[in-house]
Amino acid sequence: MDSFRYESDKVMLDLSNYEYLCPTALNWQIRSTALCTSTDKYNCLHDENTDTLREICRESPSMLAAGNRYVIRGNLDGEYCNENRYQPFIFQTNKDNECAIQKSNCDEAGQIIYSNGSTTEDKSCRCDYSKSYAPIKKPSNPCYCVPSKEDCSCYLKLCPEKTHLSSEYICVSDYTLVTLDECGQIQLTRFVFINNYKCGKKLVRTSRCETVSQPATQAEVAENPNVSSNSPISPLALVAIFNADSVQDLDLDY
Repeated sequence: MDSFRYESDKVMLDLSNYEYLCPTALNWQIRSTALCTSTDKYNCLHDENTDTLREICRESPSMLAAGNRYVIRGNLDGEYCNENRYQPFIFQTNKDNECAIQKSNCDEAGQIIYSNGSTTEDKSCRCDYSKSYAPIKKPSNPCYCVPSKEDCSCYLKLCPEKTHLSSEYICVSDYTLVTLDECGQIQLTRFVFINNYKCGKKLVRTSRCETVSQPATQAEVAENPNVSSNSPISPLALVAIFNADSVQDLDLDY
């Protein structure tokens, strides 16, 4: 924070504790020419010692590899871009004070973060199929979409009764054995069918339901046309939608 005071015969202006910002791209050339006579000499960088932005004139610009930026710690010192920005090309002190591009948020309707990206790449998103969201336009990669490169919008895709949206964004039967999502599992509601009984996501013990994961209160009767109540329980009678880390939680006696 700095203070500035301007006086003349007609007006007195007193600005206290205003926050100084480096010039925008449009004003960078004007400011650099006025202060340092050349755009190559002007630098505006964050001073770590005073926690302020500092303008300096240097004989020539300094450069860093992509994914980095310069700050002032006595002398110029390089560091990685912060987690919310990225720099896909060489950083030059006479061009900017911060890594060039703000990362995408992945916060539009139905979007979730697939990857936080890196110091040189944007975040990637995906549509949350566990809440029935599907991509409006098929992304170039089946697992994720990069908002800075393509349209990552999602829409609510409603499936018919007794079906749900799969990780491939198609409606499949609730009685279909679901394979693990190759793109990384999203938190799902899990149902286990044993004969005609639907054992909940949490701990249940009844005459037909064995231990299934965390604490719960009851087993709910469900219609499963593929299993007879008198038929022996077998692996094929089990239909489960589960998280990757829940496989070991299934403790069933056949």
